[in-house]
Amino acid sequence: MLHAVIPAGGSGTRLWPLSRADHPKFLLPLTGSTASLLQATVQRLAGLVPPERTVVVTGRPHAAAVAAQVRAGDPDAVAVWADAIAALAQGLAAAVAVLASRVVVVGGGLAGAGDLLLRPLAEALPARLSPGATPAPRLVQSALGDQAGCLGAALLARRALDAAAPR
Repeated sequence: MLHAVIPAGGSGTRLWPLSRADHPKFLLPLTGSTASLLQATVQRLAGLVPPERTVVVTGRPHAAAVAAQVRAGDPDAVAVWADAIAALAQGLAAAVAVLASRVVVVGGGLAGAGDLLLRPLAEALPARLSPGATPAPRLVQSALGDQAGCLGAALLARRALDAAAPR
């Protein structure tokens, strides 16, 4: 079974001034069509690998651009977004099964998409939970945005240091 992983990132400096940090070349239509380089790559792979086995790996700064393509109805972006939601729902289901969480705070770069992420995620999650075991939690967007993971890690590190400190 073949899977495709498309690395999509960069600092936006190689094709400056056309390409910028917030809009790198993979988001630009440079092949003579209206498709961006990323979209053209996904389209070329379509005959070899189905969308559900195609993953785009990108950085936090470009999550908003992917969300914009989803909102615009770009079929490739919509397929990648749906796969990301399915994977996230699967991971959350495992955590909810172990922790019996009633509320899950969703942070990180993708959480900046708000309801574009949270609504379909809330719809996908119950089907992945064991019937009768744990009710689906309420999903809320983190007020900390894409800093949630860093701040949480810092808090855990501080707690570990405090616990290890001699008294």
